[in-house]
Amino acid sequence: MEWSFLSEIWLLSRLVTLTGVNYGTPVSAFRNVWGDAVCRASEEAFRVIRDGNCRQPRPAFVLRRMNASRRRSVYTLRWTLLGLDALRYDALLCRAWETAGRWGVGPDQRPFSASAGGMVAQGPDGNAVAAGHPKIWRLSEAVWPGAPPASAGWYSGKGSA
Repeated sequence: MEWSFLSEIWLLSRLVTLTGVNYGTPVSAFRNVWGDAVCRASEEAFRVIRDGNCRQPRPAFVLRRMNASRRRSVYTLRWTLLGLDALRYDALLCRAWETAGRWGVGPDQRPFSASAGGMVAQGPDGNAVAAGHPKIWRLSEAVWPGAPPASAGWYSGKGSA
């Protein structure tokens, strides 16, 4: 399979630590309040991240839960921006997390903290990048997990399962 298209996809991945939240709050609630904050700040930025590539509309971000700890008031998300169009709004999108935190999340609109200090950029290897120096990178640079050993039985090593 040809994988050269991966070099055309630029991204910036961060771990976003939110504090003061209800641990059971679904990711969709954070996505909604953050999206509202983005829209309030810039309808153009909202259109770009919501619609992504205009030829094939799709979001220009991925948001997923990453909690490694069970501390009830801490919630960690992996937030990845996809594509140069979305990346040009990076500063505005980061500020939207702070706005969303002031507005609150969930039916009780519980405020949370999402300060810039709680956003850690990650490089293609998944390791943290020096604070204040977020690095955009191409998906082709990502460090992918290795193939499972042949002894696993279900992997032939030839791209078929």
